[in-house]
Amino acid sequence: MSGEITRAGDADLRTALFQAATTMLNRTTKMNWLKFWALRLAAKRGRKRATTALDRRMGVVLLRMWLDGTEFRFTRDQATSPGPA
Repeated sequence: MSGEITRAGDADLRTALFQAATTMLNRTTKMNWLKFWALRLAAKRGRKRATTALDRRMGVVLLRMWLDGTEFRFTRDQATSPGPA
């Protein structure tokens, strides 16, 4: 079956990402492209699946930021523009 989420990786990190995703969806008022994406997904697939998808996506974004040395960009325009040289 495709689309399954594994329990691989550090449990504390997975918990922290899930809590961050939950907070982003439920408590933050500032809209960014990640929250907008997750809210659209929640409307289609449900809030719990959207939260899990958001925590995975946040992990991917954080990894890319760490590897590239870039900062988070709040808008999609900023996110698609090339980073600092």
